[in-house]
Amino acid sequence: MTIAVLEGLAPEWFTPIQDGEDKDKTQFKIKPLDGMTYADVLLECKTDGKGNVQLSTEAKNICIKNGLIDWKNRCDSEGKQIEFSKKEIPKLPGKTIIAIATEIFCISALAGEAEKN
Repeated sequence: MTIAVLEGLAPEWFTPIQDGEDKDKTQFKIKPLDGMTYADVLLECKTDGKGNVQLSTEAKNICIKNGLIDWKNRCDSEGKQIEFSKKEIPKLPGKTIIAIATEIFCISALAGEAEKN
């Protein structure tokens, strides 16, 4: 059996847990990592011996840098829309960054598993 090429790594919208009505929630467009980038993330991860993976700070940074591609409904304190920019990412709350990085990691793992099946 040959190793399949990862294809069709389609972006999707992710909505982390947040207060407010559904229509006002900030959403983040994320995409699975390619094979090389996912391997880099895996090298930065730690496991607890039970198979549970913990993303290090560097692993989270790699996920965010390569997997976060857009957002919508993100506003400043005056209610003005903030356009997506890599420079704006560090201004996101820490819990949000962790949630986004974790989701990118999870969908990347699933993308690889789907290719095996």
